[in-house]
Amino acid sequence: MTSADRDACNTTRLCGVGESCLLKEVRSTGDGHTQFTMTCATDQICDGDEPLTVFGRRKRNVVMTCCKTDLCNTPTSIFSPSTSTVVSSSTTIKTTPQTVCDTSGGFQLLSFHEQMCVKLHRSSHKWDAARRICQAENADLVVLDTADKRRDVTNYVTSTIGHPVNYWIGLRDHLGADTFQWVNAVYVSNTDYQWGVGQPDQINQNCVFVKKEDHLWHDWLCSESFSFVCERNM
Repeated sequence: MTSADRDACNTTRLCGVGESCLLKEVRSTGDGHTQFTMTCATDQICDGDEPLTVFGRRKRNVVMTCCKTDLCNTPTSIFSPSTSTVVSSSTTIKTTPQTVCDTSGGFQLLSFHEQMCVKLHRSSHKWDAARRICQAENADLVVLDTADKRRDVTNYVTSTIGHPVNYWIGLRDHLGADTFQWVNAVYVSNTDYQWGVGQPDQINQNCVFVKKEDHLWHDWLCSESFSFVCERNM
């Protein structure tokens, strides 16, 4: 750690004179959160010249980072939402990762049930042309692999246009044998409950759209033209 780093830390945290605010990542949890340990300690500990007592255990050397923000004193102002528990002179923070949707070019974040970064194209195109347009926008045809995603995107399409429409999604039978696969390479069962009644029904109908009447998947000729929804990864 450089002297400049320590000075920057000292100007933004309220630890005691001759102390630095230390930050150590404890672990990443299964639900996508990260836990940190924060504590005030002497500059010698911050520089690694002295061992640190962590949670009342014996003194030992641990990898710590000098905080540039006031985590020791106002942790909830740094991570939101967060939970904190004071243990001795240390604090444990649980952070929620930020969801970022690149909204350039007309994309927007849907967050009704599951968060998605999508854009509706009202103009009608064949399935292959629709996918090329999405890819040119650093996206792909939307993957609606859950009922919540399908309902959210259908509601978004309907509210944007003002009435229900058929729209292409990123599901296709590339082999021409009723073997449907999302654009992310995940296969779909022909008995999935999100298929419309009797679907898929034609071996030469290899592209899938959401039908305006029932809002379910239907296979159709890829040469047909529909509106479509693109999705960017977040």
